Amino acid sequence: MSDIIVAMHGYNPSADNFDAVVNDRLSRTLEVAKFLEKYGIECEVVISGGVEKDGIKEADIIYQWAKEKMPEIKKYNVVLEKDSKNTFENVQNIYDLAKKEGAKGIFAVSSKDHISRVIRDWVYNIPDYESKDILLAGVPSRDAYSEKGRDNPPFIAEPPFWGYDALRNIFKVPADKREYVKKAIEEVINESLMQ
Repeated sequence: MSDIIVAMHGYNPSADNFDAVVNDRLSRTLEVAKFLEKYGIECEVVISGGVEKDGIKEADIIYQWAKEKMPEIKKYNVVLEKDSKNTFENVQNIYDLAKKEGAKGIFAVSSKDHISRVIRDWVYNIPDYESKDILLAGVPSRDAYSEKGRDNPPFIAEPPFWGYDALRNIFKVPADKREYVKKAIEEVINESLMQ
């Protein structure tokens, strides 16, 4: 058991730029692990991903790639999370693992233009996130992979406090009132845009 989990979010093994993206994310993951080690903080490296290629899971493919291209990974305790098939499932499974192992923090590593989605899913989709039992740090790797290019602006994960309250409460609106609320919100936004 380690106090800190350094979790690399996987990448579709069938993608054309698989090697470049994995190299980018894994380099940063090992950089974070080395930094923690330097200060005597024990960590565990998690590689997350359950998408299959030729019957082999994403996490297995990435770990095999790592052992060949970045053999220093072998000195770390590596856990392969092989069930998740999207960002939300990555976040949920890594969080569940951290809770099970009693970890105090997670350093989630992903590409620059993906890390904001990781944080978004952590903040809005983990039911007991607000208990603050586990600290999360989002660590962007050096590169971006978005089809929209490097200049694609990041998604802002944390809205202003009023936006957070609105997003949290909007899902409590009874189904029969949602259309009314939607129209009311649209009217307010349209009015504001015209001023």
